[in-house]
Amino acid sequence: MNSIINLNIYQVLFGYIFIMLIFSLVRFQGIKREKQVLVASIRKLFNVNSHV
Repeated sequence: MNSIINLNIYQVLFGYIFIMLIFSLVRFQGIKREKQVLVASIRKLFNVNSHV
């Protein structure tokens, strides 16, 4: 994916709130894989594929 993503301030704010919500839920539930859950959430939020 070699393109520029145009995000307005509201999309960035929503993304930040979404990630903080996921982080809070993971920590509250005591899930040990916080980093993996957050990376997966960011990939899903921005539709980033792991394929090269």
